Amino acid sequence: GINAEYMGRIACVGVVSSTSTKYFSLILTMELIVRDRKDRQLATLSLPSGATVDDLKTAFHKQSKKHYPARQYFTIGTDKTRVTLQAGKSLSEYGLKSGDVVVFKDLGPQIGWSTVFYIEYFGPILIHALFFFFPSVFYPSFTVKPYSYAQTVAFWSVVFHFAKREFETAFIHRFSLETMPIFNIFKNCAHYWLTSGLLIAYFLYHPLYTPTLPDWSVNMCVVFFIICQIGNFFSHITLRDLRPAGTRQRGIPRGGMFEYATCANYTYELGAWFFFSILSQTLASWIFLATSFFQITQWALKKHRQLKKEFGDKVPRRKALIPFVL
Repeated sequence: GINAEYMGRIACVGVVSSTSTKYFSLILTMELIVRDRKDRQLATLSLPSGATVDDLKTAFHKQSKKHYPARQYFTIGTDKTRVTLQAGKSLSEYGLKSGDVVVFKDLGPQIGWSTVFYIEYFGPILIHALFFFFPSVFYPSFTVKPYSYAQTVAFWSVVFHFAKREFETAFIHRFSLETMPIFNIFKNCAHYWLTSGLLIAYFLYHPLYTPTLPDWSVNMCVVFFIICQIGNFFSHITLRDLRPAGTRQRGIPRGGMFEYATCANYTYELGAWFFFSILSQTLASWIFLATSFFQITQWALKKHRQLKKEFGDKVPRRKALIPFVL
């Protein structure tokens, strides 16, 4: 009798345990329906209740091997109320529960930001080196003559600038996004390879180039060029230190030029090319500076607005790009 009663208790405990496991399993998991923007159902994903957006992307990748996490873009809501699901955030932060729908968009093939930087910055170094060391290849109809002091200084300034960029990509920069659409690399490279590379190099090392500045003026330009490069370098370090490794965290940059411009790194960048343009005395250099100024202004104003929106009154009164002006 005792054995039968004992075994009955074990059986009851087993039933309760089994039922509890199933009950808690239902609580601890959620099912999300994945649809595309044409409202076609793509998948149903089972995720832990505490899952993050990264977990969502990993789960979807298991069902759709083509769509690795970097090319996935998820939103919730309709066009007017659409909210982007940000990497690293919990799904519960968006109020998602079992049975809800998330909308998927394919971003297309991706390429790492650091890879893009390496490629776009290497182009001008290569192009200037080819023109500088092999002028007879590019100017076959002209008699090659020794370079002027200004041309030589300008060449090494370009090499220094883009070599510094390569160094910063390898050891300084921390990117908020890991990848970008692979086809954008052509647009990014065109700006550097064609304007700062091919356009400037062709006219700067042309046999008909005639220097117009005395050597002391060239040296003064180099001094200010280097000061801007140093300022740009330390601005990048300041920005790097605001973002702990492996995060997308942002902060308010302070100190030095950042007290007067939100994007001090851009301020120094434009300053360096301004003095380079004076040094080189070529229209091509001013064209590159103008196109760079146009693009950088858009970036700076956008970053300035985002910072003020995120941190409000904590952001000091300052301009976005040019102190006291813009």
